[in-house]
Amino acid sequence: MRRTILRTPLFLVLATAAMLACLLVTACSGGGTSNVPDRMGGALSPLMELDGDEPDSLEEASAADNPIEPLEGSSFPAPEKELTVMVYMVGTDLETNHSCATNDMLEMANTVFDSERINVVVYTGGTQSWHTNIPNDRNCVIEVAPGRLTGVAQTARSLNMAEPETLSAFMRWVDANYPAEHTALVLWDHGGGPATGYGCDELYGRDTLMLEEMDDALRAAGYGDQRMLDWVGFDACLMDSIEVLQAFDDYARYFVGSQEVEDGDGWDYKLLEKIDPADPKASAISIVDTFDAFHADEERSIARPGYTLAAIDLSAVPRIEAALDNLSASVLSDFEEGDFATIAQARGRCRSF
Repeated sequence: MRRTILRTPLFLVLATAAMLACLLVTACSGGGTSNVPDRMGGALSPLMELDGDEPDSLEEASAADNPIEPLEGSSFPAPEKELTVMVYMVGTDLETNHSCATNDMLEMANTVFDSERINVVVYTGGTQSWHTNIPNDRNCVIEVAPGRLTGVAQTARSLNMAEPETLSAFMRWVDANYPAEHTALVLWDHGGGPATGYGCDELYGRDTLMLEEMDDALRAAGYGDQRMLDWVGFDACLMDSIEVLQAFDDYARYFVGSQEVEDGDGWDYKLLEKIDPADPKASAISIVDTFDAFHADEERSIARPGYTLAAIDLSAVPRIEAALDNLSASVLSDFEEGDFATIAQARGRCRSF
């Protein structure tokens, strides 16, 4: 039976779905019970090892002092393609206790995506124990191709995946070594929205990346201004809120995330077969459609609060900011007039997460 762990953060962040209406490209939602089958299959290619000493203590590790180095036999830069999808995979207890990260990598490799046009590059870290031959005392770069997962590079020591420098160093390395006309980013792990951020590195005190740190990382990676990610997606709980959208609208054209918690299945990585390297909007929509099809069709073994995923046009964020300002002014005016009952009734009718 497939895992049923929820990607639940420390606490739930309340949100109002109606506030996102003017940004929405597409969305899905549902609920019910489930009996999740095992979608895992295939095997990892052996990861090659770097020569050298064993890693020192975690406290000594930093991205600046421990750059990503190609493994023996790897050749870079790779030929240029149309799209590179970067997957930043913080394994945490989802991997240690439930092998969620390993299962999703195998799921990626079991898709038949167009590897002539698309690079898929995974960066691993942040977990006590991998359920495959990935070491936890260093960060590894894994190249995904149909039927194959190959370790191609690694750091000498384990880096904190919740440090912005770790994320930006990975993105810069991928840009240099997997050139593509278009780029996209998937952030995989727990999520807690604007309150607790994203990621939960088990090796560094369950440290997380806050929104300001993600902003710093993307800016340091060279994004913003004239250079944008085609889309950014969170395979994580609770990351689709106005605050998160505001953090990313300078760096990406489209955003994919969930207002609700996700269970351990998370995204269905058959999405790799559906994304269009030349059409970021269609790609974002296809991620939602693939997610919805999987979660709607599969029987489930636990009662769940429902599932959500939405694709959002980040160019429309200023409109939601203006709408939120108008709403706040109206609510404040009603408060000043003592109309608490109307506000309470309206709030009670709003869906929250």
